[in-house]
Amino acid sequence: VQRSAGDGDRSAFFAANFALSHGGWLFAYGIVGWLGSLADLSVAFLASGGLAFMAIIAAILLWPKEDKLAIRHSHPGFWHEHPHEHNDPHHVHVHEDAQDREKHRHRHYHPPVTHKHHFVIDSHHTKWPMESGDRV
Repeated sequence: VQRSAGDGDRSAFFAANFALSHGGWLFAYGIVGWLGSLADLSVAFLASGGLAFMAIIAAILLWPKEDKLAIRHSHPGFWHEHPHEHNDPHHVHVHEDAQDREKHRHRHYHPPVTHKHHFVIDSHHTKWPMESGDRV
C-alpha cells in the first residue's frame, strides 16, 4: 500500500486497506462461527484453514513476479484543468505573470509521453499498467 500511493493519498489508501481487511475478517468470523454451530469446531477449523491455504496459493499465482518500483508507461495527449504547483514534474511550464511559484489553476495540454518513474496511483496514473508501455 505504501509504495502504491503518493504522500497525499497514503492515509486514504491505508484507511481503505484497513476497512477491506476488517470487512474480510468480519465475514470470515461469521462464516466460521456459523459452520462451527452446524458441525463440529474441528470442521470449522479445517474449512477456514483450507480457505486460508487457497488464498495463499491465489496470491502466489496472481502477484506479479517482478514487482518493479519504476515502470515504463505511456500517457496519451490531453487537455485538462486543475489546481497545481510547479514542483510537480507533470506540470513544468512558464507564466508571464507573478503566479509562477503559487498554486494556481488554468487549462493546459499534456503532450503524449512515454516515460519511466516510481509509479503510484494518482490523478495522472489512474490504473496500474499491466506491461511495459501500457497507456495510463
